[in-house]
Amino acid sequence: MRKFILTIIFMCTIIAGNQILSPNVSEASDIWAFTDGNGYQYYIVTESISHMKGGEFFVDAKIVNPSTNRWNRYSYTFSADEGDYWGGIRGLREGKRIRNYPYLRAIYMTAYKYKYGTYPSGL
Repeated sequence: MRKFILTIIFMCTIIAGNQILSPNVSEASDIWAFTDGNGYQYYIVTESISHMKGGEFFVDAKIVNPSTNRWNRYSYTFSADEGDYWGGIRGLREGKRIRNYPYLRAIYMTAYKYKYGTYPSGL
């Protein structure tokens, strides 16, 4: 009888230890940011959001084609300079003022709010 009780206690200890030491489950999701006049939808890839020292902000967005329902993923970079916010597709060096491009502004604002819980100042 004593051996049976010790076996049960040992099994409960193993199960409890496994629950305590198990890694937390993380989730990634895409969140809607913008729909343009042609019906293209822009979604933020939340696990891609990063902020580098020096102020550069990186985020990937999926753009869904309304006629085919297929999507393409693009990497965007954003930065603040000369009192304004600039953005564009990473690697193209196409600095655009995001206030003039609603989809860029929406991507930046949505990603920033997701990461920091508030909107950036000055926009």
